[in-house]
Amino acid sequence: MTPRTVNGPPPPNAPGHKWRILAKAGDETVELEDRGVFDELVIDQWLHLEQMDERRWWMRVGDACNTIEILADGRAQVSIDRAMYENRPDPRLAAQSDAKEP
Repeated sequence: MTPRTVNGPPPPNAPGHKWRILAKAGDETVELEDRGVFDELVIDQWLHLEQMDERRWWMRVGDACNTIEILADGRAQVSIDRAMYENRPDPRLAAQSDAKEP
């Protein structure tokens, strides 16, 4: 049985239709490939990739915020903003500070 998306299979040239994820769990390998259009990946707090609309993705890698737009000719246009997350308050530090106050 071929996996299908809710609205049917994506067009063969749809951005995000070719993808692969490989994970290891001990001796077991988990692999997914080309099952619909890729939508989201989150790893811990330092990597987040998410499809925002048909031709645009948003990605966080560490302190960088990246926007990826797939142009009509298939090229990727990428903008990168650094230090987007490093100036945010760290909730662990706030909790430690609150615990020390009388």
